[in-house]
Parts: sequence; C-alpha cells; structure tokens
Amino acid sequence: MTLTSSKPMAPPSGPNKADPSSPSVGLPDDGTPINDVHGGEDSTHLDDDCEATDSEESLDDKPDPEAVGETAGTWSFKGLSELIKKAKGAASKPVIEFIRHHLRGTKLIFVMGQTGTGKTSILQELTGIDLGVGHTSKSGTRQYQVCPAIIHGNQYLLVDTAGFGAADLNNMKNFHDIMGCLTALGPFVTVAGVLFVYGFPKERLESADLQTVRWIECFCGPEFFSNITIVTSKWDRNSNEDSFPEHWQVLGDMMQDPDLQRIINPPARFHGGHVYHHGFPQGSATVDSFEDILSRKRHPEKRGDALRDLIHSRYANAKPPQLQIFRELEEKTSLYKTEAAKVLQADTTESEIRIGDNRAILVSQDSPETQNTEKENAKEGTAKQKSKESTEPGSNAGKDGAKKSGKGQTPPSPDGPSWMSTIIEWLVIGRNASEYFRKARSQGHESTNRKGASQGPVWSILSSIKDWWFGS
Repeated sequence: MTLTSSKPMAPPSGPNKADPSSPSVGLPDDGTPINDVHGGEDSTHLDDDCEATDSEESLDDKPDPEAVGETAGTWSFKGLSELIKKAKGAASKPVIEFIRHHLRGTKLIFVMGQTGTGKTSILQELTGIDLGVGHTSKSGTRQYQVCPAIIHGNQYLLVDTAGFGAADLNNMKNFHDIMGCLTALGPFVTVAGVLFVYGFPKERLESADLQTVRWIECFCGPEFFSNITIVTSKWDRNSNEDSFPEHWQVLGDMMQDPDLQRIINPPARFHGGHVYHHGFPQGSATVDSFEDILSRKRHPEKRGDALRDLIHSRYANAKPPQLQIFRELEEKTSLYKTEAAKVLQADTTESEIRIGDNRAILVSQDSPETQNTEKENAKEGTAKQKSKESTEPGSNAGKDGAKKSGKGQTPPSPDGPSWMSTIIEWLVIGRNASEYFRKARSQGHESTNRKGASQGPVWSILSSIKDWWFGS
C-alpha cells in the first residue's frame, strides 16, 4: 500500500476558543464533549479517495446519500471516505500536517488474540514501554493498546485489538471500532501485518479463537496471508520437562486445524504465514527444545531481542498487498456485508472459509462449491507442504464445536456521530504517536527492554486535545 495524505481544513470552532477567523465546523454530536475525546489505535488505507481539498471539507455538509444510506447495511467505501474528509476538517491544519510528517513510513501491525494470551507481556518486551494505567483506552466494553516502536531505524505502531467471540464483547461494535481506526490513520501509514497471539496451546481451537482466525482470513485475504504471524506463548509458565513433549504434541494437533493450515499452507499460488513460538531463541522450537525456553523473569532481554528480530525480519521491508476488506469496499460492497462482517454473524459450526477468486469467502459447510474448491486447493497445497520444512509436530485434530455467532448484535448506526467520534479518537492517537516519534528521533532512541538502555520519550495514548486541536 502506498502512503497517501489528505489536505486538511482550517481549524474548527468548538467548546474552546479558536481562531475567530476560522470557519465554523460541526463536531461529533453523540454527546461526547470534544475535550473528552480520547481514543484507540488502528489503521489501513482509503488511499487517494480520501484526499480532499479545503473546499471539499466541511462538517456542516452531509455525505452523499448514496454513500451513507439509512441503515448500517449500506455503509460503504464512499461513506467512509466522506467521513475521513470531514473528521480531518474538524482538526486544525497544523495537526494533520504534523501527523502526516511524523508518521511517514510508519508500518502498522495488528496484534490480535483473546484476553490472557500474553499480548501485553509481548508488547512490553518488544517495546520496553510499561503498559500501565494511561496506556489503555476503553471503548464501551472493549480495550485497546497502542505501542509505538523504533526497531533498526523503522517506525512501527503495534495495535492491540480485542479478539472476537468473547461473551462480554459485541463483535459488530468491535468491528466498527477497528474500521474507524483504519479509516482515520490509514492515509498516513502502511498496514504491514497481523500478529495472532494464540497463547499456550490447547487441545483444540476454541470457538472464540476460530471466529477471530476466520475474521483475520477474510479481513486480510489470501494475498496477505504471508504477512500474518501466528504466535504461541507462555511456554515458560505452563510447561516443565516432563509435560513439554505432551504440550508440544497438543500444539501439533491444534496446528492441523483447517483454518490455521489455510493461513500457513494456502493454495500454491499464495504464500503462507509464519509461526513464532515466543520464549524460544529466534521463536523456533522442536519437541526437544524444553531446555531452550527463555524464562520471562530470568531472560526478558533475550525474549525482547528475539521479538524485535521477528518484527524487523518479517516487516521492515514488507510491501503488502491491499487488504481484502478494502477491495470489497471499493467494489461497493457495504461494510456489514463484507466477508469479514459475515464471519461475525455466522455460526462457526455451520460455516467455513474457502479460497476462491483471490479472496477468502464464508460459505455454508454443505455447499457443493465449497467441497470442490477445497479439493482443488488441497491438490495445489500438497506438494508445497511436503517440500516445506517445518518444526511443527503433525497430527489430525477437530475443532471446537461450540456455537458462536454475532446474530442479533446491532451494528452501530451509519448516520455519522458514532463514526465521527471514533475517527476523531484515532486522529488523537495519531497525533500522540507522531509526537512520540518526533521526540524519539531527536534522542536517537531505539526500542528495547534491555536494562540500562535509554527509556526514550514518555508514551501515553491518552491526552486532552484542547491544547492542540485548534492548532496551538
């Protein structure tokens, strides 16, 4: 994806005093005071369609009715493009230019997985940032973390997003938040990859994890699979010398799940993702590797070094293809009718993913088209899988049969306020990340968790926007 930028508007009027010569620009009308807006952390590209001139941007203007429609099901690419123009019109021109300048070249990596899989520990070891109070932003029942990092001179934003399928989360609202984040920061960064943190292996892929994996498949698309890294973790906490071989076999069984295999060993014309075992040197292990485990308490620096090597080797020179979901939106598929959205509304026991027409598609399990396509894909992938060396133990495994569906969950209204508020939140995060990178560059800082190293700038994703929103 190429970096694009939007031409910002003059600063808006609002609850604080602004330049009286500035045009009046409406702000989010969902009840959130503009000074209290603070937010989260994601991004992808709306590319050149998001670019607008000053004359095109005013929050007093309503989006094209064809773009926004009256129901969530009609919210599409053009509607998102209109909103990013208008949200940027709400920020001062210096703010947008500041974000554009200091996020130039930044690569964004999603970190996805269920609560308790070790995502926070991984981010702390990777960046050296203490992710305590003030580094997490709540959005309803969802929590997000953003970690900026400079690794071998390259800028990264690591975005920790909630997984799907948890009982206390609304999947569709979570999806809405992710898309809002992508819409806001996408013009400034490149979405380089996804880390799916599974945690310690279980006997089978549980329903919430299965739904998250399928969402990743449909969100990214098969052309993007090579930029996905599956991460196992907590080996030092849950294994001992006697139990390790058994746990390794459990991992091997689990990794044979069709959805994980589809990412790791896709049809021959696509390149597969990578598996990384956190806590082992270089993230690589075998059934005989127990003695190589790096303890979180005794070897945090080596664990951090290995993570930074992973990010650098996998993503420093990444030139990823466009995400599938943005191809769908560009084809005028409404947001809540994309394949990724369908996954969140489907029963995992009655549906599955197939690869066809260069994309991941959700279909019914008894679909004849699915059976034929899977046979063809299996033929294509067999030769490649045999020739590919792997340290993963192999066997067959079933998947969790528990039902998990997003049916009945109401998507956010597409009429503007909730989308606008979300996008503005991500612009706040973009500004704060830009300031972090500016200071880090001036200090010559490199991200590390090594003792005695420079701590770098103080990082917090939260801040009041009243001091800078109007251009100060």
